[in-house]
Amino acid sequence: MSKIYNYKLLKEPIIWLTALVVLFFIYPVTPGDFSLCIYKFLGWENCWGCGIGKSMSCAMHGELTESFEYHKLGIFILPLMLSRIAITTFNGLKPHK
Repeated sequence: MSKIYNYKLLKEPIIWLTALVVLFFIYPVTPGDFSLCIYKFLGWENCWGCGIGKSMSCAMHGELTESFEYHKLGIFILPLMLSRIAITTFNGLKPHK
């Protein structure tokens, strides 16, 4: 009997991994401060989502003090996201009956 893989379960880890790659390359300290935030386009200065994104980006670049200044939980969310990617990838590649 052949093994059946459910590749539809790989959508979630691909989305999370893509988000982390984008956060890695959109470095928050660069001039111009590129953002996809709707609130920033509306004129708001601070957004919790932007803060945690910048925090995670700084953490990926090894700047832990700046990461902590942007958002207190960014350093802790990054390993949680990486573990979620690993778990969902493993479950997606596990053969099902």
